[in-house]
Amino acid sequence: MILDLTTLHGITLLNIQTGETANATLSYMTPSDRPVYTHFKDWFGNHYEVNNFVESIDTETVEGKSYLLFNMRADRAEKNRQEKFIFAENNLILES
Repeated sequence: MILDLTTLHGITLLNIQTGETANATLSYMTPSDRPVYTHFKDWFGNHYEVNNFVESIDTETVEGKSYLLFNMRADRAEKNRQEKFIFAENNLILES
């Protein structure tokens, strides 16, 4: 497998209760043997792979639950979609 790393982005999480920060990374991958994808290493050491590239990042709170939202950039054949993570104590869980 030939793998080209196109871009690497950092995301800093601020704990508003303690003032502590932690870093996560988004790596945009373009392998020659599969469609493009984003590798996400979160603030808690978990690793995720999601298809396509993250175009923008949002957050939202619904009924007391906090979410991290990746708005994905799809190619022409696909519909744009959103990957949704929920913050659960000291963990992040991919919901979609």
